Amino acid sequence: MRKLLRANFARLWKDKVFWGALVVLACYGVLGCISQYRLVEEGYDVTDQYSRIFLNVYLFNSVAFAAFTNLFLGCEYSDGTIRNKLVTGASRMQIYLSNYVTCTCAGLLMQTAYSLVVSAVAIPMFGIGTPYLESMAIYSGIGILLICSETAIYTMISMLCQNKAAAAVFCQVGTFILLFAAMYLLSKLSQPEMIQTAVQGTDGAYAVEMTKNPSYLSGAVRKWYQFWMDFLPTGQGFTIAGANSGHPVFLAAYSIVIMIVCNVAGILGFLRKDLK
Repeated sequence: MRKLLRANFARLWKDKVFWGALVVLACYGVLGCISQYRLVEEGYDVTDQYSRIFLNVYLFNSVAFAAFTNLFLGCEYSDGTIRNKLVTGASRMQIYLSNYVTCTCAGLLMQTAYSLVVSAVAIPMFGIGTPYLESMAIYSGIGILLICSETAIYTMISMLCQNKAAAAVFCQVGTFILLFAAMYLLSKLSQPEMIQTAVQGTDGAYAVEMTKNPSYLSGAVRKWYQFWMDFLPTGQGFTIAGANSGHPVFLAAYSIVIMIVCNVAGILGFLRKDLK
């Protein structure tokens, strides 16, 4: 296992996709700081902007993780690396777990690079709002588990699909489908319970009244939508970015469940897989 990890990390440091994804996330953080700084020039209160930018990466970092994991592990099949590892005596479980650990560490390194760049740029701009430090720490911890669950999904797909192109389609298209699903769930859950409507009186004059919003979700339907918003990794990304969950412990629990289920399913499938 140690030899497999050393070999994987030696390849990771030379992987152009890893460094490219790391640079893209770092640039995304800088652009986020610049766009928010424009609000300062317009006189807006920016006491919480650092915390917003710090957590904002969880909205779209899954796209970078999907691209890296698929390309990094796809080379295992295309270059015949997996067969060579088996010939040298490594077990299939060791190969799978070492790949998962490597990809997870790569995802955490990307997140760390983003956090360091944002901290270096945003703190001088906005300062640190101490009331937000606790929520930043909580949601950063949840974000670590989210990264572990996302890489578990992408590792499972990449290790069970020998076709590199097909695995890329599954990872990227699936990620964007989940992103759009999370956006839809967020839009439905964000509907206000009451809305203003213009009502015409008997004298012909219009008056504004508060009426119940027909699009507002309530009861069991709202709980069902909220469950999927909390359970889907992309939904968690939006929730973490907004730091507005009423039950952050559930988010962590869901990520752990996804991580365990995907790794167990991936290992069992890989143990039975016919490696060509």
